[in-house]
Amino acid sequence: MEKIENINPLFDRLLVREVQTPDTGIYIPPSGKERSFLMEVLSVGNEVKFIKPTQVVLIAKYAGVEVPTPHNQKHYIIRECDVLGVLEVA
Repeated sequence: MEKIENINPLFDRLLVREVQTPDTGIYIPPSGKERSFLMEVLSVGNEVKFIKPTQVVLIAKYAGVEVPTPHNQKHYIIRECDVLGVLEVA
């Protein structure tokens, strides 16, 4: 399997990964855990206008396609129109 760094999204698509949330000490099995809506942008296609890598975005619930990665990390390819907002970090 190729490394995730070799994936370059095309057109208006973005490669994102789930933002790591702090451990609360409560165990939630993977089957009962919902996907996060907060994603960190890793790379963008050449037609993406408003979003840049390293930004944290809020996405629609069923947006994107999961990308198989080593170590079972959650990465997705989504369209720019599936981004609901960009989080501003102060």
